Amino acid sequence: MSCYTVRPVSDTDSQKAAYAALLEKLGRASFDEIRAVLDERESVEPEDGLSADVVARLKQKLSSSK
Repeated sequence: MSCYTVRPVSDTDSQKAAYAALLEKLGRASFDEIRAVLDERESVEPEDGLSADVVARLKQKLSSSK
């Protein structure tokens, strides 16, 4: 017979409220602002688990969305 009690680690209501407050603080970004940030990102090597085909398709999706 086990003698322990499982309790939640944190309060989900406070997490939701903190997330909503963060979104409010950050505000909204236009598509142009988002594109500018994406264009400035650092290019890195893909993770080992990604096949060349998957990487090519992702690059194609990103470039076609411009």
